[in-house]
Parts: sequence; structure tokens; C-alpha cells
Amino acid sequence: MMTTMIHIIPTSMITKLFGGGGFGRHHTLNLTILLGFAILLVTPRTGTLAQGTATSSTTDYAAELMTKADSAWDNERYDEAADAYRQALLVDPSNKRAAYRLGWCYNEQEKYGDAIWVLKDAVKLEPADEKGRVELGFAYRSAERYQEAIETYNELLTINPKSVDARYYIGWIHNERGEYRDAIDSLLEAVRLDPERSEAFEDLGYAYKEVGKYNEAVEAYSQAVSLEPDEAGPLKALGDVYFSNLKQYDKAVSTYRDLLKLNPGEPSSQYNLGWALNELGKFDEAVEPLTIVTQLEPGHVGAWNEMGFAFRKTNQNDFSLDAYSRSLKLEPDNAAAHFGLADLHFYNLKDYQVAIDQYSAGLRINSDDGKAFRNIGASYNALTQYSEAIASLEKAARLLPDDSTIYLEFGFAYDGLGRLQDAVSSYRTAIRFEPQSAEAHLRMGLASMKLGDLDTATGEYKILVSLDMDRAQKLHKQLP
Repeated sequence: MMTTMIHIIPTSMITKLFGGGGFGRHHTLNLTILLGFAILLVTPRTGTLAQGTATSSTTDYAAELMTKADSAWDNERYDEAADAYRQALLVDPSNKRAAYRLGWCYNEQEKYGDAIWVLKDAVKLEPADEKGRVELGFAYRSAERYQEAIETYNELLTINPKSVDARYYIGWIHNERGEYRDAIDSLLEAVRLDPERSEAFEDLGYAYKEVGKYNEAVEAYSQAVSLEPDEAGPLKALGDVYFSNLKQYDKAVSTYRDLLKLNPGEPSSQYNLGWALNELGKFDEAVEPLTIVTQLEPGHVGAWNEMGFAFRKTNQNDFSLDAYSRSLKLEPDNAAAHFGLADLHFYNLKDYQVAIDQYSAGLRINSDDGKAFRNIGASYNALTQYSEAIASLEKAARLLPDDSTIYLEFGFAYDGLGRLQDAVSSYRTAIRFEPQSAEAHLRMGLASMKLGDLDTATGEYKILVSLDMDRAQKLHKQLP
């Protein structure tokens, strides 16, 4: 006699298999699908109905679905695999592998809500399985449900206290939430358990950097680099700590060069490399990476400024002028470009009126630049406009009270106005801030000579003999 067997599928599993929304979405569509599967699962059967075992045809169909799903899975065709695993679970809701891999497929498809539903069932089907909880934690993390992710990983730790995945991902979540000290604790345990896990060292470096432990960050990032020398991420992070946090420009240069061998088209590292080379006084070398940045990103204002600086320092004045002009064309209110262009005219071209105009333009944007006020004062001195020089130098002194050069320029302006006592007082202040300044001792001696103070002038001459013979001879000529 032929009998039939209807496989009853739990409503909760059906809800999860059809997108996590259950019957709340597309009622008519869901009903149609369920009726179709009900017809599919009414299978001819003889014999052992009372035992509740699967028919051979159902078993064959389930095996066929799993073979199809596993083949798609192995070839990373996750959409196709997900369809087959869904069908396999409809045939056999207790299929642990199908549930786990369907959750994986949902994660790959970025359907994290659906993944969570299915993976929760996978965990229930196999409570001691670690990989199911790891995948469930991933789904929670990706959905930014961080507390539930941490709870999932803590459950995993009750199964396996030495789970590196749990320790690492808990640390990752703490980093994501800005809980850097907690992140450090978890990540230190992760790297203790698995000293070969480079990503844990990289995230540990990030946590250390965020709490200001830069040397520890360097150590962690360096370990990540040694484990994965062909990975650009740890190298960039290490270079950035050397560059931005520790100001160790020589090490930054070395690290960025290693990085750029792997990824030469990375503009931020090319830019930082050029900047670091400028800081090290290697201006000719700085031009190449900065040129690459402007080719990759023609609108990179900072790169044009740094290029202008490098060209100025190598006396390539026309190129410097062009670089700063390009920067200002891109961003007219760019104080750094105005100040850079002013420096070009002040230091290199000795065009003091243009320098004053450019410094003034920069100060309208950034009024706290003491160096700009100082150089305006020096420019006015060069133009013999001493009263204007003093007015600017007073502003510079408020911003840079320990700058000896400001007091040298004060002295020069007072001398030009015939206020010799004020000039001597200013030179004395300059010497106090910079005792080895030959220029300050020379001017002090010359002003003292004008006042008839031969003792002071002679004393300054003796000091100059030990500092600068050329300046000493210049003062000596004035002595009686």
C-alpha cells in the first residue's frame, strides 16, 4: 500500500528562511511559496511511516540540494549557495551545516539581519560549535549591534576560554566604541594566545595610539608589519605614528618608502613623505613625492605648499612662485600659501614690499602668526620705515616673547630712530635669549660706541672674538 508523509517545518524556521521578516512581509508571496513547498514535501512512501524516518526520495533530494549548495559555496557563488541552502533547510530544518552556511552567505550578501536569525538557529542546533558563534558575532558587529556581539563572544569564551577570535573581536568592538583601554586588555590577551595574529597587533597599535602611548603603538604596529610585510595597512599606520605623533621624521621616511613600494599610488603617504623630507632638510628629495601627489590629486593644496617650500629652499625661485600661486588659485584664503609666498619674497627675492603684502594677506586669515609679524617688522626696517617696524614687532613680541630675532629688529628700528638707549636695551634682551648670537653682540657693541660707552663696546668685541672673527673685526674698526 502506498502512503504519504508530510514534513512539518517549524514556523520560526520558515520565518528566518524567507528573509527574516516572516509573514510580516509579502503575505501572498509567502503563502504561495509555502504551498509550493508543501506540495513538494508530500512524498510517496511505503513501509515505515510509524517510525518517522525520512523517505529515500526526500533524503536524495536533500543530498542533491546540499551538493549543489556546497559546490556554489566552494566557488564563492554565495547567492546561488544561499538559495540551495534555504531549500535544504526547508527539507531538513535540523541541517546544522546548511544553517551555518546560509548565515555565512547572508553575511557575504550584507544581509546581516537575516544572517542573525539563521545563525541563532545554527547555534541552537550545535551549541558547542565555535564557528557558528564567531559568524553570529560578525553579523551583530556588521549590523552595529555591538553589545549583542560582545555577549555572543563572551558566550563563546565560556565554551573555549582560549578563543582568539572572541578576544580579538571584543577588542575590535571596544576600539570601534572608543573604549581604547578595554580594547588594549582584550587585544593583549589575543596576541598572547596567538602571537601570529597580525590584525590583532594592528588593532592593538591603534588602541595604544588613541590613548597617547605612541612607543607602545610603534611596537605593536612593527610586530604586525613583521608578520605581514606585504600588507600596506600596518606600514601606513606605523609611518603615521612616526610622522604625526612622535615627529621622528627619519623613521617616518623609511616606513613610508617601504609602504610606497607596495602601493605607490597612495597620495597621503606620498604627501607625508615629502613633508618629512622637508623637515629633515632634504628638499631636493622632497620634490619627487610631492610631484606625484599633485599628479594624482591636482587639487591638493598642501602638496603645492610643501613643493613651494622645497623649491624655495633649493633657490628654485620661479618653481616656488609657481607652486604657491597654484595653491592660492585653488584656495585664495589659504594662509599657509600666503605666508610661503611672503617668505619667498622676504628671504630669497628681497622684495620687501611684496613680502609685507603677502604676510598681511595671511594675517587677515590667521592673525596669530608671530613669525609673520616679525618678518613684516624686519621688512619695514629694510625699507627704513622704523615706526611701522616697531608697531609690527610689538605684535610679534606678544606672540613670540622669547624670540631673540624680534629684539634684534627692535634694536635696529630704535637705532634708526636715534633712540640709542632703547636700542641697547633691546640688544641686551636679544643676548639674554640667545647668548651665542654674534649679530646681537655686534649690534650691542656698535650702539654702545654711539653712546660713548667704550667699556661695553670693548667687552662685546672680546666676546665676538670667540664667536665670529669677521664680526669682531667689523666692531674693532669702530673702536678708538
